[in-house]
Formats: sequence, structure tokens, C-alpha cells
Amino acid sequence: MKRLKIILLFSYILITIYSINTIINFKVKEGNVDDNYKIISIKEEENYTKLIVKNKEKYILYTDSKNYKIGDTLKIKGKKVIPSKNTNFYTFNYQNYLRGEKIFYKIIPEEITLINTNKNIIYKIKNALFNRMNKFKNKEYFYLFIYGENNLDSDIYENIKNIGIAHLLALSGMHVSFIILPFRKLKRKRIIIPLILMSYLIIVKPSVSILRAALLEIIYQITNFKRKNILVFLFFLFLLYNPFFIYNLGFKLSFITSYILNSNKSTYFKEILNTSISATLINMPICINAFFHINFLTPLYNLFYVPFISFVLFPSIIITFVIDSLEPLLNIEINILETSIEFLSKIKILDINFGYLNLTPFIILYIFILIFLKYKKHLILIMLFLLIHYNISYFNQSLKITILDVNQGDSILIETPNNSEAIMIDTGGEINKNLTKKVLLNSLYSRSIHKIKYLILTHGDYDHMGEAVNLVNNFKVENVIFNCGDYNNLEKELIKTLENKNIKYYSCIKKLNIDNYKLQFLNTKKYDNENENSSVIYLNYNNYKFLFMGDAGIPREKDILEKYNLSNINFIKIGHHGSNTSSSKNFINSINPKYSLISVGKNNRYGHPKESVLDILSNSKIFRTDLDGSIEIKLNKSTYKIRMRPP
Repeated sequence: MKRLKIILLFSYILITIYSINTIINFKVKEGNVDDNYKIISIKEEENYTKLIVKNKEKYILYTDSKNYKIGDTLKIKGKKVIPSKNTNFYTFNYQNYLRGEKIFYKIIPEEITLINTNKNIIYKIKNALFNRMNKFKNKEYFYLFIYGENNLDSDIYENIKNIGIAHLLALSGMHVSFIILPFRKLKRKRIIIPLILMSYLIIVKPSVSILRAALLEIIYQITNFKRKNILVFLFFLFLLYNPFFIYNLGFKLSFITSYILNSNKSTYFKEILNTSISATLINMPICINAFFHINFLTPLYNLFYVPFISFVLFPSIIITFVIDSLEPLLNIEINILETSIEFLSKIKILDINFGYLNLTPFIILYIFILIFLKYKKHLILIMLFLLIHYNISYFNQSLKITILDVNQGDSILIETPNNSEAIMIDTGGEINKNLTKKVLLNSLYSRSIHKIKYLILTHGDYDHMGEAVNLVNNFKVENVIFNCGDYNNLEKELIKTLENKNIKYYSCIKKLNIDNYKLQFLNTKKYDNENENSSVIYLNYNNYKFLFMGDAGIPREKDILEKYNLSNINFIKIGHHGSNTSSSKNFINSINPKYSLISVGKNNRYGHPKESVLDILSNSKIFRTDLDGSIEIKLNKSTYKIRMRPP
């Protein structure tokens, strides 16, 4: 036994070195494509179709056409580009997600030609399966439980994640157990079951978790090795095949949860509770790293959802797929699922926000626990680490100011020392982009921010406050500060929401006292347009001077210079995204900024920032969200540090 553990540890070290080396030294090169590709996956949306195609490797592309089938061969001319990654710290990294699926390029097609339709029986079965699923009202659940692809509505999936049962929607062991259930009593099951599972893997597009479960059962039936040993072997094998699986959430949760499932044997409900508690605790670091919070009521929720999904919903989907007259009954079950999770997701009593967690020390801890120790006796060690992590931000003595990348808009997050207060200046806003969920909430949760003390809206333009209503509806905001001037329609809409929620709001204030420093509003006079009425905010922190200009233009800059004595500004958030209506030469020369920060969208239609403005700013160090991504400035009493998250 000791020899086996030494072998496993040595193997783990070698695989880790190989994986890290592969990831660090991995090179991709963009270029033109003009070749034939076979479609291996299709996902149809309302306005587009997502295709996964394969030549020597897999690619992802988007097209307007809905006339393609799995197995079709396409001649594609276009460009292969590296998929974008997150430009805000700790938000969803699309590039790593695709790499976890072994997809390293996105094709931007210029011309697509259908060469031929594959008549292979396997592709006919796949397309028949695809067409059959599309006939159902709740087709996304058929995709999920039969095809292994998550197409759930984002709000529904968000609720599922919030109550901590996302793992049940890809409960690979459940899929495999249901498939092989009729064959377990057969004399030749050790031959039949592997054949059945291999056929299933060929027909569907298996997720990592389904592939793991199926291979585990196949190897077990053929060899009768201990399941734990097979799991460890598969873990190493998967990482050898694709080291980027380490970015795949399903990969990490699947292996760890499976290890626990193969450790607990008890009465059914006691086993569910024990397994759920163990899985919740042991998976905590991974879930915190992905979602930034843990719902400690999850083990209780699992007492209902494990049997409901395993023995009611999943079998109903399979049966309804064959007998579509049962669809009304299935729709009732889905309604029960969605209504209940929406209700439970609003219960925040034991839903704890931990902030971003570096996984590296926990991965090392896991390996020793799973290989060398009995993890139940050492869960207290994990809990201790988490407790320290939860409270560590209170010892942070730095002020952090982050220019979030909200494309063609503004949003700035200020975090005070000791994590005592959070102030947000503007929210950004783009129609149909849902920046609140994609950027703002993740940025707040990842920093373990539980409330916004002051939401300051520099003015009423959509690109500065378009997400304000969404934000106050989804996050605790204590006070809202409006600029001077009359309220426009967007501001009036927000005020209705604030009044319904009893949130205090103010306008045209002079200063805000925050801890031992203050934000000063450089008010001049009332102007006849929204941009000139922007709140311009001055902050002096330990003699580091900040100036946030909103969309204030040249006339406002002139009035500010006449009324206020400003010089040697360390950091300026440039007005109006670098438009030539702001940042006059006289103004910039007078305040003499050391760093100029421009919040601007990549390849925006306005041509911001203008070259003339960049020339005026040339004596300062320029940072731009379109080139540098999110920009974080961390200030201590005598030093500061700037870091970026470039595309």
C-alpha cells in the first residue's frame, strides 16, 4: 500500500510538471484558413448558430445559417483567431473555458460552402437525436441530460449555481447508471455494458464528467480494479491528453465528487446527506474559485434535489423523448424545479461570499488528503484555511482603485483599507450586454465586497448609468449620488426603483467623507447638456491625487481651473473616453498628470480615443481599457502598484 502511494505521488509530481510546462509554453498563432472542416456539434440560438468543426484540431465559429447538420463537411475561408479572455480580474475566462474543451482557435468565416452531407449511420443517429430534441418546449433539458450540453437560460442556471446544485445537472454517474441499469443482471454484462457505453460515447458529444463516468465503468467491468484506483488513473490520463482540463470546472468537481461517492456507504438518505456535506466541504475551494461564494444550505437542498433529479426528472426526460405525449407531465416537473430554485436562491442566510481564492495551495492539500490521508479527519484543515481567507481582507492596508473594462462606458470601483467601504463611480451600460452579471457582480463578489456604500453616477448617459437599475436590484446599495442638473428619463427610472427599495439618494453634493479621507465634487455651475453637468471628483489619498472627469468637456475644464487650484495630479480618469471634446491642452498642462486612464471600447464606432488627445497626453503614462483591460491601482502609505488585465 505504501509503495502504491509513493507511485501515485511520484506520478502526480510528473504529471503536474508536464501540465504546468505545457500550459506555460503553449503557443498559438493566428492566421488565414482555407480548408475543409467537419461539423461535430451544433447549437442553434435565435440569431445565430454555433458550430464546432474539426480538421486536424477543433475550432469554434458562429454563422447566421441554420441549414447545417452534424457530419456535414464545409469548406471555410476566413481567419483563425485566438478566443478572447477576460479583461476584468477574476471574471469568466472564455479562452481558458474553450481550452478546457480542447479548442484553441475561433474561426471568423468570410465564406462557407457546403461540400457534402455525411451519410454515415452514426451521423444520421446524431442528427435524428438533434431534431427530436428540438421539438420539445423545454428542449434545453433534453440537451443537458441526453446530449450533455448546457443550454439553460442564464437566469435559471444562475439560480441553480446560487443554491449549490449545479453539479447535479451534469451528474455523470446518474447518466451512466441509468443507461446500464437494464443490463446489470445479465450474465455477459462485462461485455455488454462496455459495448453499450462505448456506443453512447460515440453518439453523443460527451462532457468531461460523462466521459470520466463512462470510462470508469468500462474499465471496472473489464478489469474489476478498485474504482478509486481507476479514478486516479483516469485523472492522470485526462491531464496527459489535455493539461488545459485543469480549467474545466466539470473535470475538477467530477473527479473529487466521484472519489467521495465511492467512499460513503450507508442508508440512502443518510448517504445523500453525508456525501453532500463531504462534497460541499471538499469542493469548497474549487467552487469559491469559480463562483466566489458557498451556500451552506446546499446539503439540505440535496436531500430533495438528488432524488428528484435522479429518479423523477431525468427518467421523465428519457421516457418523454420516446413517448412525447408525456411532455405536459415533464413540463410540470421542470416548473417545480425552476420555481423552487428561484425561491431558494433568494434565501441568503448561509450564502457566504468568500471572494477570489487562489487554488494552488488547496490543490496541493487535496492531493495529500486524497492519496495519503483520510480526508474526513482533515476537513477541519480546509475549513481553517477558508476561515483565514475569509478574514484576510480585513488586514489589507491598501486603497484600491480599479477602472473596470465595461467596453464603451465608465465604471470605477474604490475599495478602502481594511475592506471597510466600497464606492462605485458609474456602472457602464450597453444594450443587451448585461454588464451587471458579466462584470459588475463578479468584480464585487470576487473582492469579497458585500455592499456598496455609495454608488456615484457622474451623469445620466446610458454608458455611465445604464446598469444602475440592474445593479441595485441584484446587489446591496446603501446610497446613490446623482450629479447637478435636472433628472433625465433614465435617472427618473432609477429613482423609482430606489424609492421602492428605500435606498437613499442625493444630488449635487459637495463632498463625501470616507474613513479618514474625502471625495470632493468640483461643482462649478449648471450647464445646458448632460456631459458638462458630469460630476468631476477629486481624491487626495496620502498625497496621491486622483481626478475622475466623467464626460466633462472643455468648457467645464476651463471653469474648474478658474475655481480650483489643481496641479500635479497623479492619476486622471480622462473625460469622455478620450474624445476631442475633452482634455484640452491648457487643462492637461495645468494639472500635469503622471498617469492618464482612458475607459474606452475596443474598435468603438466613435474613434475614441482621438489621436489629438493622445498627443496632448503624451507627457503622461497612458493606460486604456481597450488595450490594457481592467486597470487596478493599489496604494499604500508610501508606494503604489499598477496591474492590468490585457485582452
